[in-house]
Amino acid sequence: MSEQWHVIEAYPFCDAAVEMRLNEMDGVESWRATETVYRADRRARSRRPIHKKGEPRAVRIKSRFAPFVFVKLALGEEPGLRWDIERLATYGGDRLVQRFLCNAGTNEPAIIPAELIEFYRDFVPISGASPDCYTVGQQVTLADGPFRDFEGIVTSVDMRGWLWVDVAIFGRSTPVFIEVGHVRPSEMCSTKSPPGRTLKQAADHRSAQSAQLCRGA
Repeated sequence: MSEQWHVIEAYPFCDAAVEMRLNEMDGVESWRATETVYRADRRARSRRPIHKKGEPRAVRIKSRFAPFVFVKLALGEEPGLRWDIERLATYGGDRLVQRFLCNAGTNEPAIIPAELIEFYRDFVPISGASPDCYTVGQQVTLADGPFRDFEGIVTSVDMRGWLWVDVAIFGRSTPVFIEVGHVRPSEMCSTKSPPGRTLKQAADHRSAQSAQLCRGA
């Protein structure tokens, strides 16, 4: 059996430690999607990073899909490897890994297509997109990547800006997590207020219109 990509769910704030421990194991390749957060230039009142000697000053490395870590290995050839990974611990003995992400209704670790991993690596995460328009059970369409125009069902919504979506890939329902900016809902969200207005401003505007109609009557 050839090596396949899978997803490991670490305990909160342990994904970086899991990646480090996985890289110490033979026959295992791991990858954690991250992005660099820069310090804003407050003097210029902009969000451009401060540059020092021509280089941007990074504040920290942020995990895009915490607490999940991608791992590439051949589980069929080494059955004990899954047991070893699920029992990874710190040198002090604290558990790091909760579980492998499995196909719905089974104990079989879900296989993540290599094309999707390349998409995660190559595409810059889209910031500013809101997950408020998505609910569990909603049908969505992938807008970017190798599975563009594939439809799926939202199974989980994370308020940090990404979704779990069950997508039929190669005849199998595959769980995919993806930033909200890379999907589009089948129906437009109706909870947004008009452009340029906050929810309170929109409510005040409707109250003023109602009062004006009453005076006219």
